Amino acid sequence: MTLSPDELELIEVLKSKFLRKRNSEILLGIGDDAAVLKNSLQNLVATSDTTTDGIHADLRFISPLDFGWKAITRAVSDISVMGCVAKYLLVKVVAPSGFNALEQFFEGVHLASSIYATEVIGGDISLGLRPSPSVFVLGDTFPNQSYVTRSGAKAGELIFLTKKLGLAAKILKDLGSKRMPSEDELEEFKRPIAQVIQGVCANKAKASAMCDISDGLALDLDRVAVASCVGFSLNENFVAKGPSLNDALYGGDDYALVFCAPDRQAVVREFEDHRLDPPVETGVCVSDPTQRLLAGKPLKISGFIHKF
Repeated sequence: MTLSPDELELIEVLKSKFLRKRNSEILLGIGDDAAVLKNSLQNLVATSDTTTDGIHADLRFISPLDFGWKAITRAVSDISVMGCVAKYLLVKVVAPSGFNALEQFFEGVHLASSIYATEVIGGDISLGLRPSPSVFVLGDTFPNQSYVTRSGAKAGELIFLTKKLGLAAKILKDLGSKRMPSEDELEEFKRPIAQVIQGVCANKAKASAMCDISDGLALDLDRVAVASCVGFSLNENFVAKGPSLNDALYGGDDYALVFCAPDRQAVVREFEDHRLDPPVETGVCVSDPTQRLLAGKPLKISGFIHKF
């Protein structure tokens, strides 16, 4: 490891250190969006996520209430992308002296946890340099369903997105340059919705691999491809109305799910049965694990990565 590793390098070091301690109750450990633990009744799914002001959200553009909402949504999304359901939350808040908006923040936590039918069961409040809530989530697999990892995709399977991408990146650029987004765009940016039902539907439709788009489609789909030892070829059908291609590929923070599945009809039927918009078919997995194509041309892999 270098003296200043990035996020991916650090995760690989931690995997090598901690996976050696795995016991029979740990079905899935470090490396996916959530861990899966076996107990006597059904599998427990666990994850944690930190939302830091100025990195994952910006209190210049959103209210403390929206900040609390986003902290919960980011964490719940990591359970949803496993095709599972969040149930319990532990919320730890680090806030600086003088940050007098904690009541508003927790109102956002309350609203979001109610929307996702989850319960806040504890946590911690601590003094720190900047507002940084961390949310620990416990969930479980949907009845009679397993969980979906990043590592099951196979050549020939189709690639789907639960919605088109790029809106969050466009809005953030607009706000930074003093251009005002529309009210609908701003509402979606301030209070995004985790794709909970969509994740369950993808699981029921036999999705083989899945990841949420937090760091950009190019980077997050590359993570699926690497874990599954496949390549991919994309069309350009994934860009939302208004954003640029680069916004959709590299912007992140869209709260969409990308998943691979073998049967188009099964996917469409499952989403229709739950009265959801059909997912966006945006590519195919290929056997060459080095191939990364967009509209037949090599795709640059980039996105948001923490640098330490």
